[in-house]
Amino acid sequence: MATTTYLVTVSGPDRPGIAASLFAAVSPERYPEVEISDIAQITIRGYLVLCVEITL
Repeated sequence: MATTTYLVTVSGPDRPGIAASLFAAVSPERYPEVEISDIAQITIRGYLVLCVEITL
């Protein structure tokens, strides 16, 4: 079966719980076929950029 890779990017004002909400949405318990391949996160002057590479 073919796989597809996506880059999910979240950006905006940083606040607690943003990453937790994203990872809860794509958790293996909820979607066993999802594999998180890579994660990058940076916060600059209170602004969050979070990138998550997922494979289905």
